[in-house]
Amino acid sequence: MTRDSSRKLIWGGTGLIAAAGIVAAAATWHSGRTPAPRQRPDGPAAKTSPAPSHAQTEAPSFDVVRVDPEGHAVLAGRAPPQSEVTVLNGDREIGRTAAGDDGDWMLVPDLPLPPGKSQLTLRSTTKSGTMTRSDGVVAMLVPERAAATPKREAPIAVLVPKEGAAAGLQLPPLGKGDRQLSLDIIEYGTHGDVIFAGRAAPGAQIGAYLNGRKMGDATAGPDGKWHIVTGDKVPPGRYRLKLESRNEAGKRVAQLAMSFERAAVPEQIPGGHVIVQPGNSLWRIARRSYGDGRRYVEIYEANHGQIGNPQLIFPGQLLEVPSKS
Repeated sequence: MTRDSSRKLIWGGTGLIAAAGIVAAAATWHSGRTPAPRQRPDGPAAKTSPAPSHAQTEAPSFDVVRVDPEGHAVLAGRAPPQSEVTVLNGDREIGRTAAGDDGDWMLVPDLPLPPGKSQLTLRSTTKSGTMTRSDGVVAMLVPERAAATPKREAPIAVLVPKEGAAAGLQLPPLGKGDRQLSLDIIEYGTHGDVIFAGRAAPGAQIGAYLNGRKMGDATAGPDGKWHIVTGDKVPPGRYRLKLESRNEAGKRVAQLAMSFERAAVPEQIPGGHVIVQPGNSLWRIARRSYGDGRRYVEIYEANHGQIGNPQLIFPGQLLEVPSKS
């Protein structure tokens, strides 16, 4: 299925959805593990080979994001070889590191990430002074420190590219056996189609229902990942979503139920305005409108009368988007 940059996202946890951003799911954090960057298809031998010339201009990217409930992070990815990589949380720098000869970089920030929502981006600077920014943003949720319980909320990190599908970099761990089931991401298309994506036991049969009507099914792959694309358009309105997981014998072994709302888009939107859809953020609206998410401040200032917190906007809000000049 062709995907475009106009898709809208919701990030969800087990049984919870929030239209304004990421929702934590209760899960136990498994500590004591230091993540390593994913090995790329070219393998270790590529580390002794000269980097191709086009790598000097490639955009920096995240491959690994691991955060514990206290906000301590390990970040890794790719950038132009030997470039300086700066990691930003919004407009605030949280650390710098150097990419190796092969373009791999890793950073352990000195300070923990704050509780709540974060949006991580990258900036790389080559030795010649060429500066390149990452195409996507890592949307994160770090639990409140006071939430220390025997079963704590786990941080969530989702990579949201400028174009294409979102991908979970850190999601709440699932249980064992065939009862595991999660809904991690919902994507809304501009033409009414909806994509549900999550995890389950490998080989499980997943069915999706809206208000009791079956909208699609899928089989979880060997890695447990599944996704369902609704065959029919989903008009604006509030829905009750139910997901079912069945084992090879056809027995239902797990179920999730939750509500979500698809906001209505007016037939005519005044020039220089945008209607907030589920999953929107000011950063993403600015990136789509101006090509630069950092200009979200301009949208915030133009709408301060109806936005109390720039990290909280809601479906259905009509926001003014100042001229691109």
